[in-house]
Amino acid sequence: MRRYRTVIFSALLLATIAFVAHRWADLLQRSVRAYTPPPVPMTTTPGERLPGLTDRVVMVVVSGVGYRETVVQDMPVWQGLMDTGASAPVQVRPPAYWPSVWATLLSGAGNDLNQAPLLPPDTENAVALKVDNILIAAQEAGLRIAVAASADRAPLFTSIAADAVHIAHGDERVRDAQTVEAALGLIAERQYPLIIIHLGLPEVVGRQSGTASTAYRAALRQVDSYVRQIVRQMNLADSVLLLTSDGALLPDGRPAGGQSTPPTLPWVMVGQGVVTGKYSPIQLEDIAPTLAVLLGTRWPVMAEGLPLFDMLRLGGERLAHNWLLLATHKVAWGQAYLQALRRSSLPEVLQQDLSIAATSLQRGNYAGAVAAAQLVSNEVAAIATKAANTRIEAERWPRAFILAIGILAPSVFLWMRRPARFALSFIAALVTAAVLYAAYGLSGQNFSFDLLADASGYLAMPLMRDVLIGLVGGSLIVLAGFLSIPPVRWQTTMTVAYDYVLLTCYILALPVWVAYWHHGAWMTWYLPDPAMLALQTLALRHLAVLATVSLPVPWLLGLIIWFRERRRVQAIGRAQGWDPIAYLRR
Repeated sequence: MRRYRTVIFSALLLATIAFVAHRWADLLQRSVRAYTPPPVPMTTTPGERLPGLTDRVVMVVVSGVGYRETVVQDMPVWQGLMDTGASAPVQVRPPAYWPSVWATLLSGAGNDLNQAPLLPPDTENAVALKVDNILIAAQEAGLRIAVAASADRAPLFTSIAADAVHIAHGDERVRDAQTVEAALGLIAERQYPLIIIHLGLPEVVGRQSGTASTAYRAALRQVDSYVRQIVRQMNLADSVLLLTSDGALLPDGRPAGGQSTPPTLPWVMVGQGVVTGKYSPIQLEDIAPTLAVLLGTRWPVMAEGLPLFDMLRLGGERLAHNWLLLATHKVAWGQAYLQALRRSSLPEVLQQDLSIAATSLQRGNYAGAVAAAQLVSNEVAAIATKAANTRIEAERWPRAFILAIGILAPSVFLWMRRPARFALSFIAALVTAAVLYAAYGLSGQNFSFDLLADASGYLAMPLMRDVLIGLVGGSLIVLAGFLSIPPVRWQTTMTVAYDYVLLTCYILALPVWVAYWHHGAWMTWYLPDPAMLALQTLALRHLAVLATVSLPVPWLLGLIIWFRERRRVQAIGRAQGWDPIAYLRR
């Protein structure tokens, strides 16, 4: 029994690794779906209402269209509005699937604070807006709101008692036609200062046939014709039209929001008080504050972005007043954010700078008021970022000790044990790990939220296939080593094979430990680097599958060597038993 002790121990260790890795990966992916940010400014008192710039804002949000498509595709109306109004590419922070984009679009809070799902929702009930947003601010200002959208975006507005809501059902082409027809009627009534229109045809067509298809280009032209109808119904002398998107697509039709570097979205603003020009990239968080300036509402209490003042005809007292209210909002937001992180309060000097801005405004020194308010806003953002980074770094130090144990303990164990043919096992383990990651890259994957979003994709059969390929490659190296230099006993083959599998698990576990040091076992109160999350998930899935399917591999290799040794012994026996001159001995 003692000769099998190492084999039994190795098998039990592999089974334990498989269970722990599977359970850990499951909890990690669940934490991403159940991510809840700290309740930062939920208790912040709403600020003062801004002076409005226009009587009406119509915002058209198109799904499945990136900034590039609006520039290079045949969309003459959209491109004409880009030339006559203000346009810019919109940068988004990953992950940027449509629920998070909508939440940021209307609240001004980033995807790590807006309480929207980070991944595409399993159910439509999971996408309702859960934070303060521009729609609530508009209602508090006494402004009537109208929404015309397709059925898949309807849950977004369930928490908002809009004055008029039209939800289109049926085929997507029918949906968009119904949506535009309803929107034209809402615009004609002239009683809704804020109208939100959603068009989803490009996304549906693009996901079916890809963005290079003729059908997708036809869908973009159809959307362009809808925009023409909306523009003709509006009077841009007393209103503003906004055009943007809630997500782009990859060439193969997959949502691009999970990429580590997601594509930019379009932004067009044309109408009353808009300064024509092509501007440098803006942030998605800037749109909600800009809507507040246009409509004359208060700031959404969680808004992190800055209004696009450069695109608006604001100057003198009105611009200074807006900046002062913005700085006041930033101070309240920053104070609540630091409180949520359990950090010290904002320095008193910010209140003094805020008082200087207010005094400058009262004295007619508008340039000085703007400069002081900008200084306050920038300082609050810097302090909040530093506070978050400080807490993150403080949480990493205790995990560094566990990281060291996870990396060094197996090395010490191997050194004390001094396994047989270690070099052969180590080479086979390196080859297996290299094959796994090479196959992952060759399949067109990268380390992004796309990996976590599609559990039935690569993490299903493709991962199993790649693990089996890598395991076969490493096992052949081990087998070839024993066939070239036969072992004394077949049990040695099993021991070395288990050593090879355990070494492979150790190599695959290294990214898990590094990611654990980086952000913990799973997501907690902040959004870590998406690449690190994806790498940790992939490594854990590799470990779980490899440790499971490799349990019988050493027995198979041992059986092969046992048969080979048995045949060799039988051949030696037959050679020794044959006497070429036996007839002479009779």
